[in-house]
Amino acid sequence: MMAVFTLLFVGVLILAIIREFRTRLDDKGKPAGFGQGQPRLTENLTDPAEAAAVLLVQTVAYRGHLNVAHKERVEELMQGAFGVTEEEAKGLFSFGRMAVGQLGDAEPSARRLVRPIAANCTLDEQRDLIRMMEVLSTLDGRPTGPQSQLIATVSRALRLGGMHGSVH
Repeated sequence: MMAVFTLLFVGVLILAIIREFRTRLDDKGKPAGFGQGQPRLTENLTDPAEAAAVLLVQTVAYRGHLNVAHKERVEELMQGAFGVTEEEAKGLFSFGRMAVGQLGDAEPSARRLVRPIAANCTLDEQRDLIRMMEVLSTLDGRPTGPQSQLIATVSRALRLGGMHGSVH
């Protein structure tokens, strides 16, 4: 008999917890206050390599699931263009992936993300970033709409004009 009461009590407790949790969800189904109080990784970026990593990872992430081949290609491009070691490229990829996960979509933040790139990189380095984004956008076929939009937004923000679409 005691086991029945204990089981009933646990059941009622679980229902109360579920009800309380449901009341704390916002209109998007996330816990109220989710992500608040924690600054986003991209809010105060000053390192152009980190900013570029976010943009490169987002370019690939628009395809859906990031696989090992995508990760390796992004890291390879960063090693060549940024002059970083394999370990540093892995770290930059991880940073980019976490930042994209936090942002959900980097395109609306693209103008802010390019600031350290515009301030610290040469025109040739900026063009290299666009070329890398274009290469990544064609890994699994033709670029998707969101990939093309991101590349165009970054090109405009860097004032590279008609750069987008010049490299295939």
